[in-house]
Amino acid sequence: MLFRSMPLASGFRQANGMALSPEGELFVTDNQGDYKASTGLLHVERADFHGHAASLKWEPGYNAVGLTVEALWRRLKTPAVVFPHGPMGQSPGQPAWDTTGGKFGPYTGQIFVGDYSRLVVRATLERVDGAWQGACFPFLGRNETPGYVAGDRLKAGVTRAAFAPDGTLYLGATAGWGAGDDGLQRVRWDGMATFELHDVQLTGRGFRISLTQPASPATLAAATHYEINRFRYYYHVKYGSPWIDEARVVVTGVRPAADGRSVELECDDLQPGFVYEVSVPRLRSAAGEALANPLAYYTANRLRDGRRAIGGT
Repeated sequence: MLFRSMPLASGFRQANGMALSPEGELFVTDNQGDYKASTGLLHVERADFHGHAASLKWEPGYNAVGLTVEALWRRLKTPAVVFPHGPMGQSPGQPAWDTTGGKFGPYTGQIFVGDYSRLVVRATLERVDGAWQGACFPFLGRNETPGYVAGDRLKAGVTRAAFAPDGTLYLGATAGWGAGDDGLQRVRWDGMATFELHDVQLTGRGFRISLTQPASPATLAAATHYEINRFRYYYHVKYGSPWIDEARVVVTGVRPAADGRSVELECDDLQPGFVYEVSVPRLRSAAGEALANPLAYYTANRLRDGRRAIGGT
């Protein structure tokens, strides 16, 4: 039997983990560097270009003379979920979908990605205007930015992750780059219902935030308890990028759900092509408990009304 390898997509810098979603969609993580403003979770389809120019030399008809940054930018497919460099780690590994049916807590269908900075990032996805995009959250291990992220640091950095049939999350540890010791770390749910942001989803006029427990009605209904900022990145040959075009997004309306487990926020001037930082440290559960990780980043490549960013951000 003869096997042939066929190119699928290009533009990766240092992809360090791939996985198929439960729907059979291919996702990979890539690392910050030249042409790569930040790390992130990439949805990969045939003929995609994910930003880094080096692999284009294998394309038929390749012409280095016409390979301008603007031309690259116009064909770039941005990450489905940006993991902002620093708050959401520095070098992500393999994504793992929680298909345990509740054995790992209330996160069935969500994605867990270990990072060499001794952090596990949790991510969610949704389809908007036919494309995948979504949010990410700190989950396990302390990252110094921001300082209020809960949890002890892991023993080592993580590049591989997998769920076992019993709901255990196994993390492949690496000693590379001074990240700790080689080995295997085991993470199991203790059955306790931690107060967490469960998801952040895009609506027609803002965002819907869902929670793992009912929130205090008073804290859930206060517009001042929601701080939303947006930013984007340069697309250039330089290593990484600062946050640019930063702006506060004004919350103009708050609609809590009757059960206290979610809230819809109306926001002023939503724009595509931005990462939206959602910070809610003042929310409290009905029992008065603070959120374990009151931070999320939503990647809004497209909006519900069909507006989208052209090329890279």
